[in-house]
Amino acid sequence: MLDWVIGVSLSVAAAASASLGDNLIKWSYAKTKARKRKGEHKRPLYRRPVLLVGNFCNMVLNTGLSLVSFAFVDASISIPFGGMHIAFNVPLAYWINGERSSAKTVMYTGLVLVGVLVTLVFGNHSSNTFHARDLARNFLQPAFIASTLALGLVVYVVIKRMICGDSKASNRLGWCLLAGLAGSLTQAMAKVSSECTADAAWDFPFTWVAVITTLALAAGQVVLLNLCLDWFDATYVVPIVNATIIIAGSLYAGVLFQELERWTTVSKALVPFGIFLTGAGIALLALHADDDAEDDDTSSEVQPGEQGALSGHQSQLLSNQPKNGPASYGSTTL
Repeated sequence: MLDWVIGVSLSVAAAASASLGDNLIKWSYAKTKARKRKGEHKRPLYRRPVLLVGNFCNMVLNTGLSLVSFAFVDASISIPFGGMHIAFNVPLAYWINGERSSAKTVMYTGLVLVGVLVTLVFGNHSSNTFHARDLARNFLQPAFIASTLALGLVVYVVIKRMICGDSKASNRLGWCLLAGLAGSLTQAMAKVSSECTADAAWDFPFTWVAVITTLALAAGQVVLLNLCLDWFDATYVVPIVNATIIIAGSLYAGVLFQELERWTTVSKALVPFGIFLTGAGIALLALHADDDAEDDDTSSEVQPGEQGALSGHQSQLLSNQPKNGPASYGSTTL
């Protein structure tokens, strides 16, 4: 009966580790840029322990805790708890990177928490156990195939129209959406891997495909997130990425694991509402962060190496970038 409590607790721990990882990665990149402005050479990866710890929190702790949580609770409940990432980001961004939160930020964070709470209260408090062969059949159901084609179309539009477009704002949003979509697929496949592993179906090739695919998607998500955090301000990147994961990941996983079929009439109305309320709160956080960054650009002068002044410096970097994205593509150390 208390399995869902364990699952939710693990999801919260996963969100905390991801938020810590994001801020440590951002801090590391900020220090690297400060050294570069002073004419110092970039340190090799093994001499950047904060970056290594940040990636460990993101890739190992976050993914591991998420995998375990999927064994106790439905993905449609676990994934929206990624919104807790934002709640943890408010104090961590201040303590680690000197990024202050305004009253609006706190208000929008509260909106995220309300959305998470609605999803928790009205979502499924029991989780079905799947066998590997059952999951393989789920991949062939028409609803899932249609959802996958729709997701693929979204990825194509994001790359073609936004990342490869002329607008710098669209470029930035496109990269963040792409990282979030990679995260959505990672969450769904992580649930599949968790179920296959619990089933101990190692003699079934689908299990190996699921595990390898999950690891590949997780690595791709970390790479994309690293790039976004290197090029853009964390207060913009984190909300957009998480909103995408919560909305796309929850609905995608709900179709794959047929969770929607077990919702009551009330759940069918309120769980999607909670998911979208969470996503809306996160999107508002991103827009508010963007407004703050523009205000910083016009009202303050950025001092080299000054903590908390990164968003202004980031804007200066972006102003010199080619239309298809930041110029630092080939120079980022992951």
